[in-house]
Formats: sequence, structure tokens, C-alpha cells
Amino acid sequence: MSPLGAISFWYVIGFYPLLLLLLLYAWITLYDKGFKCVVLVTRPFHRCLARFWSMTGIEPSFTHSIASIYILCFTQLTATSFKTLSFDLMPFKFAYDGNQGYFQEWHGFAGFIAIIVLLFLIILPTLCILFYPFKWFQKLLGCLHLRKPLLITLADVLTGPYKNGTENTYDYRFMAGLYLLARIIIFFQFISGYQQCYKAALLMASFSCFAFLLVVTITKRESL
Repeated sequence: MSPLGAISFWYVIGFYPLLLLLLLYAWITLYDKGFKCVVLVTRPFHRCLARFWSMTGIEPSFTHSIASIYILCFTQLTATSFKTLSFDLMPFKFAYDGNQGYFQEWHGFAGFIAIIVLLFLIILPTLCILFYPFKWFQKLLGCLHLRKPLLITLADVLTGPYKNGTENTYDYRFMAGLYLLARIIIFFQFISGYQQCYKAALLMASFSCFAFLLVVTITKRESL
């Protein structure tokens, strides 16, 4: 197997929990709609799990499952995407295989998948989590008709651990997004295959932007 194929295979590990969650959601939907075969297979397990939950006091939540699995997949998907997009400047080749041209042949397809994953599964959710506590962002979601109950509950689950816990007091829910953003920056610096002189400059610029964003976020949050 080529280095590109070996790196791309790690997407299977990253997406596997999400695939299981999708299958579970489809199974629950079919169960709620009363499909006989699904109900017949699920009902004995449902009764056993209901007894287990009542004995332990655990409240099953599909939203909490989505949040937990997303955080678990975040690291693997981010690392794999940055490895796929890394390159060497001289010559301009794929960083992990000197015989593979950058965005040529199969690397073009793998790079396109990596960009899609970074944009829609990593960067966009991170920015949404970061700006979710702000009123202007919630108004923007309302204008775009994106204030769905599932998305609101999911955002509350992801940012809830950083909440102060009392009403009308300052909380740090934006730290959930800053934490994920810091992980993206760190992965970008230490996984991508750029040369050391460029990596040092990128490291300073990235953390300067991160510090600036942290100060602006805290200042804006205090003014709300």
C-alpha cells in the first residue's frame, strides 16, 4: 500500500463511529415508526435496557452521544486531513511520498476529500461552537432558519461544561470553541509537512491570531 493509501485509510477509523451513530439513528427512526421486524428484534433489548437505566439512574440521550462521538472523531479526522494536504516545497510533492505529485492523480481526489472534511466537519462546527454564546450569532442562525431544536440542544451539550451554572452571570461557554480551535492550530503546525523555517513563521502567526481572538472574544463576551 502506498503512503497516500495508508494515510487515507485512517479516514475509515475516523468515520466508523459516525457511521455506527447514523445506523443507530436509522434503527431508532424505524422503531418509532413501528416497522414490525425492527420492533420484534428491538423490543427484548429495549426492556432490558430500560430496566438497566432505571436501576442505575442513567438517562439515555442521543444528543449526548452525538457530541461525545464527534469529539472522539475530531482528532483523527483533523490529523488525517492535515497529513493528506501536507507537502514539500522543493520539490513540490506530497510530503509523505516523494514520487507522488501534489494534487495529481489519486492525491487530487484524496486532497479534495480532506478539504471537504476540514471545512464542513472541523472548521465550520468549531466556529459555530465558538460563536454560539453570542446573541448576534443566534440572530444570524434565526435569519438562516437554522435554529433547529437538535442543533440548539447539541450546542448546549458541547458548551455546557464551561457554563458558570447560575443565571445572569458571566460564563465561559466560548472556551469550548477556543479549545477545538487550539487543537486545529496545533495539528496544523506539527503534522503538516512544511519545512522548518516556514513552520516557525506559521506557528508564530497562528498563535498570535489565536491570542487576538481570545482577547476579542472575552472582551465582547463581557460587554454582553
